Amino acid sequence: MGAIVILFLYLQIYVRYRLHAYTYIEEGAKSATIFYIKFFTEQKKEIYQISKVVKIYNEWTLVETDEAIAPEEATYAEIWLYSGGSQYYNGLF
Repeated sequence: MGAIVILFLYLQIYVRYRLHAYTYIEEGAKSATIFYIKFFTEQKKEIYQISKVVKIYNEWTLVETDEAIAPEEATYAEIWLYSGGSQYYNGLF
């Protein structure tokens, strides 16, 4: 499948960010699903990321990343969802 951006947000520096969501991923993805928070500069350069790997299928699962403080040079963040081992993705988040 690859990666998709599911949320874009402007940042405040020195604020703590964490992904906290319930998700339901249908089995069919033969590998893990990974949620990312990626931090970018104004020039669209990725400078930091945190992630959480999810390997639970066919049930509601709480996904929580560690906290990350937005780097001083970061102006925005994107939340990405990646599932590399399947031809399709069908899930709720």
